[in-house]
Amino acid sequence: MEKISICLLASGNLGLIALKHLYSKQEVSIACVFTNKNSSEILDFCNVKNIPCFSGNPRNESTTDFVSNIQRPDILLSVNYLFIIEEDLIKFPSYNQKLWIGKNSLR
Repeated sequence: MEKISICLLASGNLGLIALKHLYSKQEVSIACVFTNKNSSEILDFCNVKNIPCFSGNPRNESTTDFVSNIQRPDILLSVNYLFIIEEDLIKFPSYNQKLWIGKNSLR
């Protein structure tokens, strides 16, 4: 079975729950994570699991170098993300699909 590759934009406890849930799924590969500098548990999880992680504000094409080293994911998934997502990041996924989920979608 081919895995679906996800770029996860996540912050806070809800973002951490989503990250751990997705990481546990055999059919999912986490290509990278974007988070804020205060989401230390997400940063720690990514560090331990060797998941490429960008922390901080992704505006003004500040992510260009980071994403140039990441294989394009299938989808971009935003869960409780704190920043406005600019067009360069929106176009990053290979299928250019965007998903937004709520708290009850992680069952």
